[in-house]
Amino acid sequence: MIGDFWGDDGGFDLLSAGAELAIIAAQREEVQPLLARLSSRRRGQLQSVPYWTGGLAGTEVLVAISGVGQERARIAAEELLSQSVPFLMVVGVAGALSPELEIGCILAAEEVWAEGAAALACDREILALASARPRVQVGAILTLDHIVATVAERASLLRSLGSPAAAVAVDMESWDFLDVAKQCAVPCTVLRAISDTSRENLPTFLERGRRPDGTLNRGRVALSALARPASIPSLLALRRRVRVGAEDLAELVENLAPSAAAVAP
Repeated sequence: MIGDFWGDDGGFDLLSAGAELAIIAAQREEVQPLLARLSSRRRGQLQSVPYWTGGLAGTEVLVAISGVGQERARIAAEELLSQSVPFLMVVGVAGALSPELEIGCILAAEEVWAEGAAALACDREILALASARPRVQVGAILTLDHIVATVAERASLLRSLGSPAAAVAVDMESWDFLDVAKQCAVPCTVLRAISDTSRENLPTFLERGRRPDGTLNRGRVALSALARPASIPSLLALRRRVRVGAEDLAELVENLAPSAAAVAP
């Protein structure tokens, strides 16, 4: 199925595969609607990274899944970007820190921040194109090593940033994706659908339900929810928002894919 994509030295080569754009997300749920839009879809596997290739708006793309968290994001990005990747697009969901970010909004990151690290800038050309699309807002992403579950922590984080002028959302992977892309001189953009607002508390057992490798132990989360029935509506609402956000992202990525491929050096 993917034999034609392997080089003479046994290494995967995106250019041989014809991919003009690589798209990466932490979880399959975040790109499932995008995968459904691919024509001639084929599945492959790097060392630890599952991926699919196919056509999208006349552009050959590769869609990869990293797993949740900074460590898995960095490992996946290093595997993927050691190949011939012309442009990297990071997609997925994020939680709002700024009150102006509402459900249904997509944040196109101008910069991505991490605690104790330098701010990293995203590709300006695709940022400008994305910002012209409906429901897209330009802002910044703060990458942390844990789920931000409470209103109090969201407010505290926003204060610690010095009341930034840009709208800010929080995730667990984008800085590491972008940092590896910078090291590899690959242009990159980050697009995140807002799944929870600054006014919402998420069940705190979501963080406790993470395994040491960052993945979510869904069985443990389900048992925790059953022990706390009042949390179930918010979990179901979050699941719906992720699904709708993924649909919105798929539409946006389909519109941006030809332009992103053209930006690639």
